[in-house]
Amino acid sequence: MKICVIGSCGHMGQIVTGIGQDKGYEMVGIDPNDPQSLSFEGTFDGDVIIDFSSAKVLDKTIDFATRLQKPLVVAVTGYNEEIKIKLEEASLQIPIFISANFSLGVHRLKKMIQYAQAISDQVDIEIIDVHHNRKVDAPSGTAKELAEVLGGNIPTSSLRIGTVVGDHTVVFGYDQERIEITHRAQSREIFAHGALNAAVFLSQQKAGQYGMDDLFKGENT
Repeated sequence: MKICVIGSCGHMGQIVTGIGQDKGYEMVGIDPNDPQSLSFEGTFDGDVIIDFSSAKVLDKTIDFATRLQKPLVVAVTGYNEEIKIKLEEASLQIPIFISANFSLGVHRLKKMIQYAQAISDQVDIEIIDVHHNRKVDAPSGTAKELAEVLGGNIPTSSLRIGTVVGDHTVVFGYDQERIEITHRAQSREIFAHGALNAAVFLSQQKAGQYGMDDLFKGENT
């Protein structure tokens, strides 16, 4: 399999490229900071595109993927409604996999909080989202996805401190007691492995939008 990584010189871009090579994939990249990388104006003769760049670059990535009719894995967060609509339109032509978080643990966290909410009456729910001090968007894309799972409009507190990879806690507050369900990412490699698994899955799909539920469909996760 041949994979093009958008943002290949960034922190996550380098990690996913390295892990992909270890898995035996041919990895190439597009990055404005690397003059030797591929170009959005050029071509890519591989199988799948993974975007780990930024919301500012995603518009170009969508155009690149649709022009070449290549499956696209979107691992970017913080993009606006206009880009969301553009992704929906592009998914009519190519398969697109979208997730704010590619870890198995967060996928399971969503299932757990859905269950906790379903069995709860008279409960206050809030989300705490903690990331490293270089992360731009707040709340994180993962925090927004957790809120959507719970029906939206869930109060969220965001901390941007130190070198935290990513912690997400959902707090259920009852009368005189509370339950906290937390996922802590201990390495960025989990996101790279997840994105590569999504790429393999997506290479076998027809046009449409896909997510983590599709990747784990049929599994007891």
